[in-house]
Amino acid sequence: MPPQSLARQLVAGAGRRLVAGAGVVATLALTNLVAAPRLGRPAAMAWNLGATGVLLWCGRWARLDLRAVGLEPHDLRRGLAVGSAGAAAVGALMAAAASTETGRELLDDDRVVDATWPATLLHVGVFIPFGTVVLEEVAFRGVLPGLLDPRARSVTASVVVPALAFGAWHVVSAGDFVAAHEEGDRATGSVRGIVAATTAAGLVLGAARRAGGHLAAPAMMHLTANALATVLGRHVGRRRRH
Repeated sequence: MPPQSLARQLVAGAGRRLVAGAGVVATLALTNLVAAPRLGRPAAMAWNLGATGVLLWCGRWARLDLRAVGLEPHDLRRGLAVGSAGAAAVGALMAAAASTETGRELLDDDRVVDATWPATLLHVGVFIPFGTVVLEEVAFRGVLPGLLDPRARSVTASVVVPALAFGAWHVVSAGDFVAAHEEGDRATGSVRGIVAATTAAGLVLGAARRAGGHLAAPAMMHLTANALATVLGRHVGRRRRH
């Protein structure tokens, strides 16, 4: 291929990724700032699944292949292996946190403490995986890093920048979390601290995606963390009140 034709193809590809990236940012902003605060849990889950479809379409329009977005079937086995090890580590860390007073204070959450077991299991088995994990993993460990670095040559582009975006994504939910933990004039945690923690989590999940080659790896870890936070939050909260 003549050098000029190759250069035109590279420029066209970069232009498509830039436009697709703008679509991803707009979809996530609309979801986080407009839809999430106004929709109930079932409607929010439906919205998030639809938004996931939009993000995948943006990646396809930008001509990303399945490997670039972490959905290459041949990488699934390695992704499951990395995800299983990571999920076990997450479970051990959260169990250790629940054994300390500071950890129990952070896990205690007014939003889940009064939930019945059927409601808790519905949240863990349906709303977390399909309303949270699917969208966030496709967005921050799939399409966004794929658009920034389709061949995953740069750790900064494929892990660090998406992790920073993942932290920023949690600003709104961090405010809700802090409000749910207020006791008089005192609140457990801070928005800044939660955003820092979720950014760090984004780095870990991004590294798992890079190591596993498939979204299954970070998705398993993400689901484990959120599910255990819900179950332990309910358990710890009830014990502390009694």
